[in-house]
Amino acid sequence: MFFRKVVTRRQGREYAYLKLIENYREGGKIKQRVIANLGNIDHLTPDKIQALIAGLSKICEAAATTEGGPRRARMHAAVEPARRAWQHLRLAEVINRHASHRPNLAELVEAMVLHHVLHPNETRPVDRCCTGLVPALRGRDIPGIEFYHAILALHELTGQIEAHLLDLLHNGRPVERLYLKLVSGEFVGNECGITTAGTTYQVRPYRKPLEMAVMVHPRGLPVGLRVFAKGALSGEVVAGLLDELKERYGLTSCIVVDQRSGLEETPAYPYITALPPDRLEEIPLGNAEVWRDESAFRFGESLWARDIKQPDARYLVCYDLSPNAPSDQLIEERIAHALAELERVKAAVKNRALKREKTVLKKTAAVLAKYNCEQYLVCTYNRGKNTLQFRRREEVIKKDKALGRTEVLKTNLASLPAPEIVAAYRRCQELKQRLATVADCTRIPVIYPYADQQHSPAFISGQAFIYLLSYLVEKTGPERVDTHAR
Repeated sequence: MFFRKVVTRRQGREYAYLKLIENYREGGKIKQRVIANLGNIDHLTPDKIQALIAGLSKICEAAATTEGGPRRARMHAAVEPARRAWQHLRLAEVINRHASHRPNLAELVEAMVLHHVLHPNETRPVDRCCTGLVPALRGRDIPGIEFYHAILALHELTGQIEAHLLDLLHNGRPVERLYLKLVSGEFVGNECGITTAGTTYQVRPYRKPLEMAVMVHPRGLPVGLRVFAKGALSGEVVAGLLDELKERYGLTSCIVVDQRSGLEETPAYPYITALPPDRLEEIPLGNAEVWRDESAFRFGESLWARDIKQPDARYLVCYDLSPNAPSDQLIEERIAHALAELERVKAAVKNRALKREKTVLKKTAAVLAKYNCEQYLVCTYNRGKNTLQFRRREEVIKKDKALGRTEVLKTNLASLPAPEIVAAYRRCQELKQRLATVADCTRIPVIYPYADQQHSPAFISGQAFIYLLSYLVEKTGPERVDTHAR
């Protein structure tokens, strides 16, 4: 189905109408018919269009929820493990204890968390698709603004939830060590303008870069986070945050794991970071040793590493031993795409569709540049025989694959065992990816000029905390929490 604009003329004037058209097949031919007339386009204001979309979404949702038993059974089977993890973490208890004046706050937060666990790629507003996940909210029509206010209220409770999770994971014993992971991400919200008549227009997404400091239990479970504007999480701010956490929880050790683009200066606090590729020359080790002497770096089944201690820093060169490393696959995919296009150029040369040497070389260069394969493939054009040949540069490919599998960690932790350093950095890599994009699940736009800024820092922080709790619920089962508590 699709929409069609139909223009008619009467008494010298033009009138534009909107029709909903459907394609159908009859007698082996595709025909079209009008399903609905939506009236004059001039009368379809943005508010009316949004009302139509909302009505259609609710009808489709109702139809989906009234389908047969197998669908409901599948949904129930997916929801129940997540609900059990939520209940075992006792998050509703701490929310109700500290926000008893906010009815249904725990249920709204639970609905948003379970929604992110089960439907991480959902694009509809949360109020249209998640209330059925929580028994207390089923059958209720909850407007999106209530979820919006619930996110703001959650931000006010992050400190209490953070303390509760630490106490739960340590079974009431004193907390000795935490990892503070510094990650980069972005917030995606919606904004729009408003006309003099009071109607909104041009609803559009906007992106705001963020930096986050995530508190992580030694076993890899996140317990809290702080959100900062891009560039605000400086070394001085990190040092102050470490002092705050040590004083609040009586920590004996808090190690910073910086997973941003790399430290420009060596900080005074304990840290672990990864060197970006353009700084690998810092390693006091020849490149030939990195990718040729694998046995010297053996570390576990899927990784080998070498611990290099220097007076001013400590380096751990890690190499991924998995048979199908993602970095290898990316290189091979680029080469495969380039070869496929070069085959088409080769066929055109053979059929004399391409005759000029300058044109052939220009096209091959464009293909190699398109897939960034100039260093991996060599193309040779023989003008006399009218042939185009290309070959792989296996040594270069092998070298780049090895470098893609290599990660160099830098730290000032002289006494911590190398396995713990590597594990601390590699743990929760998935959490870093989960927080890379924090999207507003309410989809409620900020309206200019009545808002002097985009979404508030408190709202963005609360939304990021929803993402963190969803990751925690996803990675936590009752048996795992019990194990951590012992």
